[in-house]
Amino acid sequence: MIIFLVLSNLFLHAFNCEDTDKGQVINVPGVTISSVKICDANPCVVSQIIERDVCIDNNKVLEYYCIDDESKSKAIDCPKSSSCKLGSCQ
Repeated sequence: MIIFLVLSNLFLHAFNCEDTDKGQVINVPGVTISSVKICDANPCVVSQIIERDVCIDNNKVLEYYCIDDESKSKAIDCPKSSSCKLGSCQ
């Protein structure tokens, strides 16, 4: 119950997101850098969250991208002629 109360009072707001590979580009390993404002006390704290494209397995990449200044992720299958290595389909 205490954890719920603490989490329910936390205010998190994303206000900027940059993607080094400029979208859902599976053949380029990318990084998203999101700026977030955390307001659980006064004053608010600005922090950055860094997420890298990673291989889920040999045939699938977890691709990070930005939508409306927030980082999102999607598991995408590599084309049959390639495999996932170092965060991209090669």
